[in-house]
Amino acid sequence: MKDYLNINEVAKELGVSIPTVRLKLERKVFPNAHQVKQGKRKVWRIPSSDLIASGLLDKVKANEQVMADNRTNALEIEIDRLQAELRHTRELLERADKELATYRPIVLNVLETRAEQEKRRSLWQRLTNS
Repeated sequence: MKDYLNINEVAKELGVSIPTVRLKLERKVFPNAHQVKQGKRKVWRIPSSDLIASGLLDKVKANEQVMADNRTNALEIEIDRLQAELRHTRELLERADKELATYRPIVLNVLETRAEQEKRRSLWQRLTNS
């Protein structure tokens, strides 16, 4: 972190809006902050030590840790859900394979029977037409 930050940088660092940083400046939360001329404008220079001393960075880090923990928990829950869905899908596939094995001989038998019927029908037609 730089020694001095401007309002935009502090807002980004703390994860707050620029008006919030301005309010903190008015309330002297950053006691060593001061304004300097930069061209025609004055800009705030806020020491990074003031951010650390205010304890606001600790809150940001704590919030980031909580958010990271929440993301980790959410990911673990999603992984568990997907693993359960995968197990269920595998069970369905196994059941479908068993059913297919049961019906395969029946279907083949029906197909053979139809083929035999067609052979008999064509033989009968040849015999009766002659």
